[in-house]
Amino acid sequence: MSDKPERDAIQWRELPGFSSAATDLPSVPIVKVAQAVLRSVQDHLNGDITIERMGLLLGYVEQQVGAPLIVNILASHPLHSLSASSTHVAMLRDQWPSAWRHFTPVKPDIQLLGWYHSHPGHGIFLSTTDLNTQALWFRQQWHVALVYDPISSTLGAFCGPQGCRTPILATDSNDR
Repeated sequence: MSDKPERDAIQWRELPGFSSAATDLPSVPIVKVAQAVLRSVQDHLNGDITIERMGLLLGYVEQQVGAPLIVNILASHPLHSLSASSTHVAMLRDQWPSAWRHFTPVKPDIQLLGWYHSHPGHGIFLSTTDLNTQALWFRQQWHVALVYDPISSTLGAFCGPQGCRTPILATDSNDR
């Protein structure tokens, strides 16, 4: 039996830049997201590939001794009526209350985990503006920024206020 039960409970796959060897766990959080949530995010961001689009991510964080943080994304919430162009998207301060009204978690420990947005044709990275957003609004190490390029169909995840690149594990279900 493994001395790392959390590793055994997750269906692991090799991720570029990260080893799955038990002695080489990544020090950054691991983002675990259901295929259905990924499809929902991609559908929203593919809806108009001429502009950047964004939304929010909901779920919970789990921690076990000796294992990296696992950020479990259970749902996404697309945001509309934003200021957007092919190179930027912004949610205005007065739009936050409207976004929060849509959050009625079915479980008390479900929380805002971060945000997602598109970079149509620009690749996967966090811009200076994205890093400022992450540092201002998403300060915890487990806060996530997902970036999707709908032109190349590529996706990346970044965590914490510094926007560190982190692996994504796609799962078949979003159940706990």
